[in-house]
Amino acid sequence: MAVKVEQRKGKWWVFINHKGKRKAKCLGANKRAAEEAAGKIEAKLTLGQFEINEEKPRVPLFAEYGE
Repeated sequence: MAVKVEQRKGKWWVFINHKGKRKAKCLGANKRAAEEAAGKIEAKLTLGQFEINEEKPRVPLFAEYGE
């Protein structure tokens, strides 16, 4: 389990690695906000309350939408 805060191209990012899954979240230009978010995410990971969802919402096909 790892939560890292990095600056890339002028924006602050939080990178999460947990149980073989990875996720990145852009938090803008504020380093303090990124560090606070990383702390909260790490606490939730420790308690088992945070899941990394890889599934994206499925867009209905045109035929399904027409029905």
